[in-house]
Amino acid sequence: MDNRQGAAQWSGQPFISASSAGSRLELAQQVFDNSSEAIFVSDLQGNLLEVNAAACRLAKYSREEMLKLRNVDIVAQEDQSRIAPELAQCDEGQIAANRWLLLCSDGTTVPLDLVVQRLPGDLYLATGRDLTDRENALRQLAQARDIAEASSRSKSRFLAAASHDLRQPMQAMGLLLNALQQTGLNARQQDIANSLEASTQALDQLLSALLDVSRLDAGVVKISPEVVSIHTVLRRMANEFGDIAERKMLRFTVRFPSEELLLHTDSGLLQSVLRNLLSNAFRYTETGGVLIAVRQRTTHICVQVWDTGIGIDPAHSEQIYDEFFQANNNHRDRTLGFGLGLSIVKRLVELLGFKVGHRSQPQVGSVFEICIDRQHLLPPQTAIAPPAALPTPATAAAIALQKRIVLIEDDVLVVEAWRNWFEACEAEAIIFSQASDALIWSTHNHADVYVSDLRLPGGMNGIELLDAIQQQCKHQIAGIIVTGDTSSEVIQRLAGTRWQVLHKPVQVSLLLDLIVNT
Repeated sequence: MDNRQGAAQWSGQPFISASSAGSRLELAQQVFDNSSEAIFVSDLQGNLLEVNAAACRLAKYSREEMLKLRNVDIVAQEDQSRIAPELAQCDEGQIAANRWLLLCSDGTTVPLDLVVQRLPGDLYLATGRDLTDRENALRQLAQARDIAEASSRSKSRFLAAASHDLRQPMQAMGLLLNALQQTGLNARQQDIANSLEASTQALDQLLSALLDVSRLDAGVVKISPEVVSIHTVLRRMANEFGDIAERKMLRFTVRFPSEELLLHTDSGLLQSVLRNLLSNAFRYTETGGVLIAVRQRTTHICVQVWDTGIGIDPAHSEQIYDEFFQANNNHRDRTLGFGLGLSIVKRLVELLGFKVGHRSQPQVGSVFEICIDRQHLLPPQTAIAPPAALPTPATAAAIALQKRIVLIEDDVLVVEAWRNWFEACEAEAIIFSQASDALIWSTHNHADVYVSDLRLPGGMNGIELLDAIQQQCKHQIAGIIVTGDTSSEVIQRLAGTRWQVLHKPVQVSLLLDLIVNT
């Protein structure tokens, strides 16, 4: 053994042979040269002292050309002001990691994820990873997202426009049908009128569902919590769907909980959820029956709707909550709905803070359940405010039709339908097609209630018209806005108006109730 090697071992110091040190230097050089990341070494003055092959390839320079440059020469103009501050951070012992644009010999740029640090011996080491592929992928994703969002906005605008254009003749049909039914029809004519009414109701259900979706999209559906009796809600469902069960010759069972259950929630939205579920159950059930029941669990209660209908294929288990999806309606039978009910249910349930789930077996039936945490339950002794006394429909109609009504509407078909209906009801009504004419009339006359379409010719919409009439009146006027526009933007704007709002096609009974109470 060499005496120097023995001395090194005897002294306890690690021994590195010249050949071993050379191997390590050679390995380091290979790593440096073959690294997939670009490596730049510069001095404190910014002169490039060493670069590897990846750096040369990205910058499109030869090694000899790059070693004649300074770091400022290979940084894009917009990034050059950042060099000094970032190197100052490295002088303080920090490691800087940021996105930089590498300026290439041909004037193009390459995005780099660059890590810079200070090395012993007054050197800076910068290691960069090419971000081109990543940023291209992100850019393509962003473009795809923008295209999808633009398509969604276009679809929403189309649906809103189509909905508005459909609601105008639907409004006229409803009014004419109502007026027709007051003329004393014979049995055959009444059958035809009933069939026409069923057809208009089917279309009205679609338009109402589209309105619900638009209101949810616009974020104007607000929760108004109150004390809600589960027993009362179930009784209402029993009354509403009893006739449907009788017509279809199906069993309809309502299973009440053994004790009174009170919830702190929005009664109207909860009823809308159950109404959609029950409508679906009866729509897809031809034999057997439908059951609505309340099950109590340890941490929650479940309101369940069971049916013995056609069931749902497991492959469609998640899609059934998508808008316009119908798993078992390949022939587009309109009596089977439009594929919006469950989408509305899911969104309303989430808004209420509940959960929805389902189980189903094809050709056997389905069960949908709304799970409500017990935190929404109230003590049994909680007082429920008695409902306000409402006039009967006949009384409400009589009161409303005694009032002087001013109608502002520019659609010829709807105007003619309103005129026929007012004449059939022997009501006093004044109809204008121009906002300016109604405004001039109101300066010299008084109406008990103004009913105005939102879209009006002449540069003034219904809201602006009612506001203008109010400004020139000393007393508070009664005003109702009627619209067929269901776009999210319009719904948001209407949510902030002080006037009552109805969406076309307006049910006559609802309008009369509003006239009485406005």
